Amino acid sequence: MVRQVECSEPDCPPIETVIALLTELQPPRQWILPVPLDVLTREQVLEALAADGFWKPTQWSCPD
Repeated sequence: MVRQVECSEPDCPPIETVIALLTELQPPRQWILPVPLDVLTREQVLEALAADGFWKPTQWSCPD
């Protein structure tokens, strides 16, 4: 699931993108990216997934 949400916290951008992965086999996972969905890049998504060890560039291929 991918959603764009407004953030009301004092130190966050006004709009963030939240990516959630919900499966039956693993606990839910969530990534919050501090940019609106319309400017979010593929590289930002992959960087967020790699930052917590979920995705490794050599593990899976990701088509353009």
